[in-house]
Amino acid sequence: MYSLSLVITVFNEADNIVAFLNSYARQTLLADECVVVDAFSIDGTYDLVADFAKQNPHLHIKLHSLAGNRAMGRNFAISQATGVYLAMTDAGCILDANWLEQLWQVQEASHAEVVSGFFQGMKQNALQEAMTPYFLQLALPANPQDFVPTTRSVLLDRRVLVKFGTFNEKLILSEDYELFRRLKQGGVTFAMARQAVVYWQGPDNYQEFIKKLAAFATSDVEAGIWRAKVSLLFARYILAFVLLLLGLYEMVIFFAIMYLFWSAYKHRKHLPSWWWQLPLLQLLADVAVMWGSFRALPKFKTRAL
Repeated sequence: MYSLSLVITVFNEADNIVAFLNSYARQTLLADECVVVDAFSIDGTYDLVADFAKQNPHLHIKLHSLAGNRAMGRNFAISQATGVYLAMTDAGCILDANWLEQLWQVQEASHAEVVSGFFQGMKQNALQEAMTPYFLQLALPANPQDFVPTTRSVLLDRRVLVKFGTFNEKLILSEDYELFRRLKQGGVTFAMARQAVVYWQGPDNYQEFIKKLAAFATSDVEAGIWRAKVSLLFARYILAFVLLLLGLYEMVIFFAIMYLFWSAYKHRKHLPSWWWQLPLLQLLADVAVMWGSFRALPKFKTRAL
């Protein structure tokens, strides 16, 4: 049995997979094995991974195929991995050269059952830079214990999965959030590796921005996750509608201006030259989250978070 396995899932990642694998090959610490599960990609991803594995036998890449969603792929990858500890990331990311070593060092020092890494956005243009904060938590909370990791950057002891279960295969997205919330509620110990960074590239156009945000909101609700900020979002627009019915147009305009000013102010550092786009992004994000949440309400099963 190995000590450390890296497990990832891929599907139609031909544009990204070689860059990801190269970033793994440059790690200052390599896992004992790298288990890759491909969900029957149709763009040549499988062949690219297979060729890379042949050219780099020292990476011990083990390639499998399985039809299904990410949760299914991750659970299958875990079943095929033999490491006591499992590192996870996404194929659409680029790993900092010290990523895995930082996770491992924190685990050895803390003996935590889950070590949370961190992430940053890759920005190819100003619009993509502005969209990144809507998908990534770019600043750590005052108490790192409040941070919920994602499978973009994490290391965990597989024994917690034996005890608490693996990823919920009914979920298309948010399967990692649901799992790590479950582990936190079960008293599993968490630690933070601030320097274990992966770089993630988000959407670069408005259509993908709305589509991805709505999909994440839908998946949250289907997973039984109702965030307090979603309740606040609905309340904000319901209040505006009521004020309009009451004929209090000036009040609605005033609060709308203040809200849009706040949306630009809170993210201005992420888009210093195109700050005027931020109010539009906020409105688009609001619509996407409300629509994505509303359409999933029939499948909501648990309490708010």
